[in-house]
Amino acid sequence: MATAVLIPAGESLSIPKQPVLGGTGGNPFIWVQFTDANGNAMSDEIFLGRCVQGPFAADADFVISALARADITGGTCDNTGSTISLSGELSLSGIDAKVIFRNNDNPVGGPHKNDQPLVVSIELVPPGMSIEFQKQPSLGGVGGNPWIYLAFLNAAGEPVSDTFLLGRCVQDF
Repeated sequence: MATAVLIPAGESLSIPKQPVLGGTGGNPFIWVQFTDANGNAMSDEIFLGRCVQGPFAADADFVISALARADITGGTCDNTGSTISLSGELSLSGIDAKVIFRNNDNPVGGPHKNDQPLVVSIELVPPGMSIEFQKQPSLGGVGGNPWIYLAFLNAAGEPVSDTFLLGRCVQDF
């Protein structure tokens, strides 16, 4: 699970009043919707509240495409314990957010006749953004020349990939 902060603590997003762009002004109702890099909705619109209500938090679960790359290097292979090192990166497909400002939160009308929403798009994770993980030595415990396998797991420890046979330490996979 990843968490994204749209506006870090202590900072603000200023949306100047732009009367020539439509009917949103004063104290609008605010929604956020997460989209992919092509603008396709990945979540429903999430109601945040009104500007005067202060800071907002929104949670949404969605699936995005990612590509994981792992580099495994064999170290020592002896009876005291074989060692390997693991490094790599995770490349993400991109996440944007649409922040929507409306005069009404009532779909059949409300106090304002002019209900033209103002939509601001924000790029949260650029397409192709990579998250690198640094070289991690394996923990000791296996002696001799064991078979070495690799599988990617989610946060709950469940496999999200096939299990890959890398070989034995002495094969310098």
